[in-house]
Amino acid sequence: MTSRRRGREGGNVSAAKLGAVAALIGAVIGAVGAGLPAWLTTSAQITAEDARSNAEFVRDQRREAYAAVVTLNTRLLDSMNRLLIATLSRGDYNSQHADFEAAYLELETAASSVELFGSPEASTSVGEMVRRYSSVRRAIEDEQIRRQSGAAGSPADGPFPAVFSPEYEELTAQYDRFLTLARKDLGTEPRENP
Repeated sequence: MTSRRRGREGGNVSAAKLGAVAALIGAVIGAVGAGLPAWLTTSAQITAEDARSNAEFVRDQRREAYAAVVTLNTRLLDSMNRLLIATLSRGDYNSQHADFEAAYLELETAASSVELFGSPEASTSVGEMVRRYSSVRRAIEDEQIRRQSGAAGSPADGPFPAVFSPEYEELTAQYDRFLTLARKDLGTEPRENP
């Protein structure tokens, strides 16, 4: 009889274990069933917020890059005007050239930011501005060398020749194209002049 009793107890113990395991499985399924939708919802919200944050970051970087180009273009055109139109002494040339050179290098940096964060069209437009300013930069340096050497047609104390006028006009037109693209990218309307 003893062996029979052990068999029955063993069977009862197994049923108790199965009941406990079933209860545990039921609890896990209930927890997963309740927690999984909440986790998925939270995960989707985090992903959406991350996408919004990233889009806002790119928009801010684009705005800063475009603003830098606008500021530097104004500075470069002003500096170029002073170099090309005014009669400059050697000291004035050096000072004006230093300002032009610094602004040009800053424009190259801003153009890199536009390439990273701006539209392809705006990047192409700024790239063209940089190429044109580079051309003007070389021409100014060549002219100054001719002036310093007293080459014919380059009086030592006279203004730079008007051959830069077409470049200036093209730079202004290129800047206007960039400004139109920047406003489109940023979703801003041009201000009306009173």
